Amino acid sequence: MKNPLIALMICSLWHPLAGGSQEAATSTEAASETPTPTPTPKANPENPNTALAWFNRGLAYARKNNLSKALSCYDRAKSMSPHWALPYLEIAVVHMMTDNNPKMIGSMLEKAVTLGADLPRAHYLYGMHLKESNQNKEAAQSFTRVLQLRPSFVDARFQLGMILIQEGRQSEGIHHFQLVLEQRPNHLGSHRTLAMLYEQSGLLEEAENHLKSIVQFQPDNAYHVRELAEFYKRCGEQIKAEKTFKQANRIRDEKEKRNLRPLLNSKR
Repeated sequence: MKNPLIALMICSLWHPLAGGSQEAATSTEAASETPTPTPTPKANPENPNTALAWFNRGLAYARKNNLSKALSCYDRAKSMSPHWALPYLEIAVVHMMTDNNPKMIGSMLEKAVTLGADLPRAHYLYGMHLKESNQNKEAAQSFTRVLQLRPSFVDARFQLGMILIQEGRQSEGIHHFQLVLEQRPNHLGSHRTLAMLYEQSGLLEEAENHLKSIVQFQPDNAYHVRELAEFYKRCGEQIKAEKTFKQANRIRDEKEKRNLRPLLNSKR
């Protein structure tokens, strides 16, 4: 069965191969950076029977969401150039988007990071696969490798922070979340996680500030406003809680009104 969370993450990371670079993509926040050039198959890309041509054909099919044909093209490219990392990586991506076969995904990603040791995206996806397989130690190593290659890879830093928190290394995890927010101030996951950690530690002002930041970034989201109201309620701030609950309800009601469409008189 297709994993919707992984599928969403892959869609946000995927970009077409550009400039003959080994690296097809890294992440949305790093997409504007110049990829580190690494060797691609030495062949004329205009020749329809080269590995690069088959790979580019696979990318074109993937952009059209024709993943079965994309997979066939990547397989062809892999058989023609078995020491090239990108076909293995994209084969893994297709399986993540379709059958979510963990054995196939793991083997393809392992091959991709072996052949493409300088590909942040490969290490990131491998880390996500390991994390989903409850191999947190190995996943942390993959995310650490991503950050060695590209310190601006926010998603890898956030995932590493989450693993550190799970391992009880709270101060290290918090440090990574703070670095995430320096790069991406509107990263809701980091704000929410820091709010939870600070509340658990009794640092209520810091927790409140992070919850308020979430509301500031998405003021029309009733869920986030209600989270802030629940926080005030837990803290015994009854007046703030009531005011914020009213704000959340008002946002919800206004959204429901906007969603109502008046029936037009039918013309006969």
